[in-house]
Amino acid sequence: MDSKHSVDIPGVEFLVNQRGHKRAVLIDLKKHAALWEDLYDAYLVQRRRREPRESLAQVKRLLRRATKPPGSCLSTRFPLRAQPEGAAGA
Repeated sequence: MDSKHSVDIPGVEFLVNQRGHKRAVLIDLKKHAALWEDLYDAYLVQRRRREPRESLAQVKRLLRRATKPPGSCLSTRFPLRAQPEGAAGA
């Protein structure tokens, strides 16, 4: 590789084609787990860029519904069974 364009990074190897062009990279995940996570996160952001967005207000409403306190519709849909006397936690 051309020395002015290459950087020796321990745990990272570039695979080159016959012309010397970089075609792939091998990353030692034990050494560079955070780097891989960042790369994967960036990939997901790019892949999802055209997905519909939710407004902050809508996300807050969804979160509030998902964390309803006891007595809400969630607890009435799935009532707790009464435990027999002497049962654990009674």
